[in-house]
Amino acid sequence: MSNLINDVTSKPILSIGIPIYKRPDLLRRCLDSIITAATDFSVPVYLYDDSLSEINVEVIRAAQQRYPLIFHVVNEKNLGIDENIAKSVELASSKYVWLLGEDDLVAPEAISEVFPILEKSNLPYIYCNYSYISNDYSRIIREKRIEIYNNVLISGIEFFEKYIWAAGFIGGCIIAPEAWLKVDRKKYECTFFTHVGVVAELVADTSVQMIAAALVKNRAEDVSSTSWNAVPFDVMFGWDKMLGLAGRLYGGKSLEKARISQEAVFWHRSLLFLMSKRADRTYDFFTFSKYIKENDFNIFFKFFAVVIAVLPVFIFKLLKNTLGVGVKDIIRRVLFGLRSK
Repeated sequence: MSNLINDVTSKPILSIGIPIYKRPDLLRRCLDSIITAATDFSVPVYLYDDSLSEINVEVIRAAQQRYPLIFHVVNEKNLGIDENIAKSVELASSKYVWLLGEDDLVAPEAISEVFPILEKSNLPYIYCNYSYISNDYSRIIREKRIEIYNNVLISGIEFFEKYIWAAGFIGGCIIAPEAWLKVDRKKYECTFFTHVGVVAELVADTSVQMIAAALVKNRAEDVSSTSWNAVPFDVMFGWDKMLGLAGRLYGGKSLEKARISQEAVFWHRSLLFLMSKRADRTYDFFTFSKYIKENDFNIFFKFFAVVIAVLPVFIFKLLKNTLGVGVKDIIRRVLFGLRSK
């Protein structure tokens, strides 16, 4: 295989972009995995640091000593996750940039698997399959997020209808920065999913290469795995807004199919979700008024939603504690799509 990425006189085929915040221990593991996978291909790695602190410096310097192609970009202000992901794409000078989270791991064979595909591809977006692992990295919870066993090329419409939810995990996204820059992403700002909106636009009139192998490991044991657990309604209804905007390119039928296919992952339109968040003290009447009251829920859902919002928190805490593991398992399975076969 040619090693064009190491030729400084030409445009690199691939770089890795990682928006980071304040999780240096997880970042260390991430960088360790990247170094193993990327060294033979001289893939540059760019870390876009939103921490406004020195918390990541020691980990990054240690990694740079092992792999000099790691570059630390310190943001002058806190951009927030949406803008920092966008920056990770827009500053890339490579043909493709592979987005990763600071707590993700890449498989040792990750770069060798994708590199020959990227050399030949002219598609704006390539999907890479991923697995779910426990928070401590010790267990695989789900082998493949999408159950495909061979690399396949599908239409952008099919990807939007069936799999656009999978692009919510940035580690599944390999994007052509040149194509990204042609999309007006402003409409998706403050949704937490700007990158998914852009991906939906990128693939609307073309195809998507689906890489079957789960080359990225995503910590997804429970809701504590997420970095947005403190603002679940902002995030999940931000997804609704993003999807509605992107769906205008596809029409009502395709948008409805996309909404149905996402239900196993974004489960905020269920009473179980509201009950869980009431127990966590993140759902109340104010939240009902902001996210449920004026939304397109039916009258029965709204009735029970407001009841949940005003009942004492201890009722739902007691319910959670009494049912214990059973409820937690249901929530985990619904949230991450881990339904029993």
